[in-house]
Amino acid sequence: DADLLAHGVYEPGSQSLKDIVAEFGSDILIDSSNVDSSEIDRKKLGAIVFSDSKAMSKLEQIVWPHVRAKLEDRIEEVTTEYKQSATTSTNEVIIVEAALLLETSWHDLLDGLWVIQSSQPVAVQRLKDNRGLTEEEALVRIRAQ
Repeated sequence: DADLLAHGVYEPGSQSLKDIVAEFGSDILIDSSNVDSSEIDRKKLGAIVFSDSKAMSKLEQIVWPHVRAKLEDRIEEVTTEYKQSATTSTNEVIIVEAALLLETSWHDLLDGLWVIQSSQPVAVQRLKDNRGLTEEEALVRIRAQ
C-alpha cells in the first residue's frame, strides 16, 4: 500500500518532512512551534495542495522520490523473505496498491499492471467514510487526481 509507505515520509524529524515544511511553512504542522518533533497536519496540507495544482506539484516533487525508495525497499524485503521461506510455490506475486502509479512512472517496477476504477459517487463515499472528508473535500481531491 503506497499510501501507508507515504505516511512514513511524513514522520517527525525526517528529511522529507523538513523539506515539506521549508516549502509550505510550519503552519502545516500540528505544533508549529516544534518543527523537529511535530507531526504534519494532513488536513491543513491537503487544503493547500488540493486547491492549488502548483503546490501539489511541489509536494509531489518532494514526496514521490522518498515514497519510491520506500516502495523499492519493501519490494526487495518481500522478495528476500519469499526466497528464504520454506514455501514450495515457484510463483512469486507482489501486489502494489498505488493510486497514482502511472502518474509517478513507477510502473517500471512491475511486471504487470491492473487498473481498478470506481464511479465518482463510490469514490466520494469512500473518502468520506475512510478519511473523514466532507463531500466537497472529497470532490476536490478526486479532481486533483
